[in-house]
Amino acid sequence: MSGSTPLSASTRSLPATKSMRRLGQPMAIVSAKTADDVSALHFLNAVFHGPSPGEFKAALEDPYYESRDRLLIKGGRQIYGHVQITRRAIRFGHALIPAAGLRWLATAPEIRGRGFGAILLRRAERLMVERGAAVGLLSTTQPAFFRRAGWIDCGDRNRWVAGVWQILAVLAQTDDYPKIRRPLDIRPVRRMEILDLARIYRLNTDGTYGPLERSETYWHWLVSRRAYDEILVAIDWGKHRSRASSPPEIVGYAALKAGQVLELMTAPGHPKSGVQLLCRACGEAIEQGIDTLGIHLAEGHPLGSMLQRAGAAVSVGHPRHCEVLMAKLLSPDRMLQRLSVELLDRARREGLGLPLELGFAVGNRKYQLALAPAPRGLDHDKGRAPTAASVGGGSVRRSHLRLDGTAFSQLLLGAIAGGAGASAGVEGSTKLARQTAAALFPGHLLWRPPLDDLPVGARA
Repeated sequence: MSGSTPLSASTRSLPATKSMRRLGQPMAIVSAKTADDVSALHFLNAVFHGPSPGEFKAALEDPYYESRDRLLIKGGRQIYGHVQITRRAIRFGHALIPAAGLRWLATAPEIRGRGFGAILLRRAERLMVERGAAVGLLSTTQPAFFRRAGWIDCGDRNRWVAGVWQILAVLAQTDDYPKIRRPLDIRPVRRMEILDLARIYRLNTDGTYGPLERSETYWHWLVSRRAYDEILVAIDWGKHRSRASSPPEIVGYAALKAGQVLELMTAPGHPKSGVQLLCRACGEAIEQGIDTLGIHLAEGHPLGSMLQRAGAAVSVGHPRHCEVLMAKLLSPDRMLQRLSVELLDRARREGLGLPLELGFAVGNRKYQLALAPAPRGLDHDKGRAPTAASVGGGSVRRSHLRLDGTAFSQLLLGAIAGGAGASAGVEGSTKLARQTAAALFPGHLLWRPPLDDLPVGARA
């Protein structure tokens, strides 16, 4: 689907038209059309020396992509600027938050330094909101530019780095390996097993903060784009090794790329599958002449303690070109509404009385959050009690927080170290407001494995 949108109508010239007259033609931000794909790829290669044709093709095949998700600065047929948004959703505890990714923001050398990058970013943010996103996500090597636009550093990759032989030496001292009574079959995944990967991924990410939601369609696209070298699965044939006796059970998987374990997930009750997948990853690295392995694991993963014994260190940030993960709160109303179930769970765990209210005075904007158990008779969502949540604007009541926009983003995204109660940038009107904020908005690490973001053909 292509065409103009209200925020990028081709008839609307850019504010800095006077400086652009030196180029001999007016400029405008427009939504891309399918016919712009080849020109867009040539422009990006001239600016970034990438993406590869394979990565660009994979982006076009994204199941949620539409041509109008790409914005261009154009003068006549010439492209002078580019940005693309991707439509996603992220896990946030028990909530699912609509999000939008931002990639390939660039301007041509002849128009740099005149604010066009910032203008293009603001238009992209408005487009994200129009597409229904509450949060924007990106990774960048230029974080200062995005911080000036209100984006915050948010999340980590949690990548362990250890020597292959040290890992194997530690495993040899445990009961898990090599003395495994019933070793699993480890082999490359087959197309028919993608739904098993989706099942294990969901079991591992439900209730966590930061991983992207992956639908069945998205999983098929993710596997097809091949930003990895191989995906291995661990198969448990049960007590009987006869393949005719019962269908096998996939109890874990690992995505590998050039000495990296991009993602390692195991089914509940099968911790040894992670050990055996890691052993196989070590073997693959040895065969390739690689003596150091990078392993991406969620915080608190059972293999973390074993890696510590192997002398592994945690590498902070994205391993590729020191990229920084960043986020921006695009729609506070939408974010608070989607968080209502998660906030109600937190209130109950902390023993807060319901109903409760908390206001937010953010500069000239005001928001009022009200939480209460839903009336009886409403359907429960996956076994959790529903909640009646409302988000109002225009005024706050006696119990509220006063904070700036950056602190508000950090608060709702959990990016304040130690939570709301530990932040000097969050001022509570009453003791009750401070206590409520500390209970509802604890700090937590946003974590996202790199498999979703690693470009096709790039090294991990």
